[in-house]
Amino acid sequence: MAVDGAEKASVSFDKNEFTFLPQVHAILQDILKGGNSDDIGKAVVQLNGKIEQARLILQDLPGLHYDQQGQEAILQRELDILHTKKNQLATYTSLPAFTGNPK
Repeated sequence: MAVDGAEKASVSFDKNEFTFLPQVHAILQDILKGGNSDDIGKAVVQLNGKIEQARLILQDLPGLHYDQQGQEAILQRELDILHTKKNQLATYTSLPAFTGNPK
């Protein structure tokens, strides 16, 4: 039994989209050095935008509404399907039509 299409969709993202520490560090350094408040404000706005983008990515991740047991049940079900299909493939590829050995 397969899960619905939205849950099967693959979501990929760059780890750097969740790296905020360098930006926070740069902002704090600018504040401590008495940097230009306009530049600091722009950096803070950029950081807030990056945080909001990360939030949107996390909201779109499939399966977040499942608890751990639900996720493990889906994983086990899909692993069972994979095992069955591997066995079927092995059976089919061993047939005479695929091996070249007429029986």
